[in-house]
Amino acid sequence: MYDAGLLNKHQSRPFIAPRAKEELYDLRNDPYELNNLADFGQYQDELIRHRKALDSWIKESNDFIPSVRTLDDFDRRTGAYAPHRLRPRPTKMEQYGKSGAY
Repeated sequence: MYDAGLLNKHQSRPFIAPRAKEELYDLRNDPYELNNLADFGQYQDELIRHRKALDSWIKESNDFIPSVRTLDDFDRRTGAYAPHRLRPRPTKMEQYGKSGAY
């Protein structure tokens, strides 16, 4: 349906690449997450608060943000399983080492 142009702009969003770097939604008023508020100036304080919470979580859990994104398990257009994935999936540490840099 995507390739045929039969989806509206909201239905087409999962196929857009690359995705926005940051997304922020008002889940009470926008439960389907259709309107990304991250680029609107009036939400910058909230976005900063979320960034700080993420930074704290990364430090507390010894997690890290990958510099390289892993591929999806399923094709976004067809839903078919992506055969490039190894099973069982190796951990990120096994794939990229312990340095925190991918």
